[in-house]
Amino acid sequence: MSRNERRGCAREPEGPVRAIIDLIPILAWTARPDGSVEFVNRRWLDYTGLSEEDALGWAWTRAIHPDDLRTVLDRWAALLATGEPGELEVRLRRNDGEYRWFLIRTNSQRDESGSILKWYGTNTEIEGRRRAEQALLASEQAFRLMIDSVPGLVTTTTAEGEVEFVNRQLLEYFGKPLEELRGWKGTDVVHPDDRERVIDTWVKASVSGETYNSEHRLLRADGSYRWFHYRSVPLRDADGRLVRWYGLLTDIDDLKNAEVASRSNEHGLRLLVEILPGLVFTTTPGGEVEFVNRTLLEYFGKSLAELQAWQMSDAVHPDDLAHTIEEWQRGVAIGQPYDFEERLRRRDGTYRWFHFRAVPMCDTQGTIVRWYGLLTDIEDLKRTEKELRSAQAKLGRAMNLAAMSELSASIAHEINQPLSAVLSNGHACQRWLSAKPPNVGRARLSAELIVQDCSSAANVVQRIRSLFKNAPPIKTVLNMNEVIKEVCSLLAEEIRTRNVVLEVDLEAGLPPVAADRIQMQQVLTNLAHNGIEAMDAVNSRQKSMMISSCTRDGEIVVEVRDHGVGLKDPETVFEPFYTNKEGGMGVGLAICRSIIVAHGGRLWAGQNAPYGAKFGFSLGIADEMK
Repeated sequence: MSRNERRGCAREPEGPVRAIIDLIPILAWTARPDGSVEFVNRRWLDYTGLSEEDALGWAWTRAIHPDDLRTVLDRWAALLATGEPGELEVRLRRNDGEYRWFLIRTNSQRDESGSILKWYGTNTEIEGRRRAEQALLASEQAFRLMIDSVPGLVTTTTAEGEVEFVNRQLLEYFGKPLEELRGWKGTDVVHPDDRERVIDTWVKASVSGETYNSEHRLLRADGSYRWFHYRSVPLRDADGRLVRWYGLLTDIDDLKNAEVASRSNEHGLRLLVEILPGLVFTTTPGGEVEFVNRTLLEYFGKSLAELQAWQMSDAVHPDDLAHTIEEWQRGVAIGQPYDFEERLRRRDGTYRWFHFRAVPMCDTQGTIVRWYGLLTDIEDLKRTEKELRSAQAKLGRAMNLAAMSELSASIAHEINQPLSAVLSNGHACQRWLSAKPPNVGRARLSAELIVQDCSSAANVVQRIRSLFKNAPPIKTVLNMNEVIKEVCSLLAEEIRTRNVVLEVDLEAGLPPVAADRIQMQQVLTNLAHNGIEAMDAVNSRQKSMMISSCTRDGEIVVEVRDHGVGLKDPETVFEPFYTNKEGGMGVGLAICRSIIVAHGGRLWAGQNAPYGAKFGFSLGIADEMK
């Protein structure tokens, strides 16, 4: 019996038909009604590397991937039961052992009674398509992961606005499934106060096809509303038809709250600026006035536009205008805080003194973006200072008179007794010499007493010339740099009014001294004041004075140098009642020397090359610093 007869089936293709089937570029096969294979073409055999004997019957299953075999058999059994055409995807082993994906399609041949006579099938390789699908799936997964990692709520909608796709963040925010979000126009996800505006804006964007932008509140799953910025851009096809919208919802609730807080803070700061007891203003980097507070407007009685032209107006006193413009321009040019004093015209025409201070605000690169200024009324302070100086001058004169009175009383009291003794002994000497005969011995004794009394008077005068010794000073540990700064502050007004340029050169880290602070201030004030007065008559050069401090030979040395008229005799300036000044009493420098000597220091004077005078003193460093 032939092989076909043994199998009990229709004969397999032979001759030209077989040749054609072997040449078609797919794997072809036929099977009996029970599913066993009875024929495979040459392509099938060549691909799998199996012999015809190893492929027929149910041996073909060895070419199926082990992971797919159960699925293939179950699917094949289902098709055999129904007799309906079918298809499935499966991996087949190639002759080199590699598995590749194939699409298997089957169909049955029936007789007139409907009974299945044979099954026909083809295996078409789909490895490329499967890989493309897997790549697409991986790409979609990556895209989904990327969209789900976006810090915002992402959505796509149809051209009509129906929601198609949302990312995970959006679902988590609303706590609703995608189906409920599709009809967002009728839901409560949009705040009731914003819903009509949002829908109206969306309809206009849909009609115009332009990018949609909106800010509105959206209901979160926990029942709270948060502000979002919604931006949606259209996608068009090749013909320009709008086919889809891509949208991003960005949470701006914190920004909104910050804006509210900022406006509140700005309002509070504005109120604070308005109630400040000073005139506040801001300018551009170039110095153009851009803002002033209400207090400033009320003081000048001018508008902001008028104040912006202050250099051409009567706002600044004519005598101060040039100096004010110069200081203003210099401060803007160097970009450093600056301050000075000027007189400003009040709306009633009265000029009052103000302290002007301005500081720059810079960006992160250090570039000035704005100037902030404050004008503080110091008119009352100026008057008080003037009254204080007048009172100090009167007090000084009174103290001088009192000192002179006390000195006179001391002289009268101290010298009265020796002078009375001289007079008495002189009369006695005269009587002894007038006696008959003259008593020369007694007269000699009286003369000797006269000499003794004159010596006592001389000692009294000597003690008075030394200004007597004051009570011991009250010493504390102090920094002479601080004392110098205090004296400079006290003399600042006098220095300004007399047009003196003061330079200060203080050694950093100067060791402290043990001294009486008040007496040190008295010495420095006297020396500096003398230097200022010594420059009153100078007109041909700059009036300048230098106060310096340093450590020299284990002592603290302080010097005051002026560019005044100099000293006629530096050796005698410390003598009591010696003075270079018209109307001076000649006791100031003597007192200074007494103070310094009482502190165990030295005081000296000399000429300051090329002109002027210099005074200096030295004090020992405090014991605790040695």
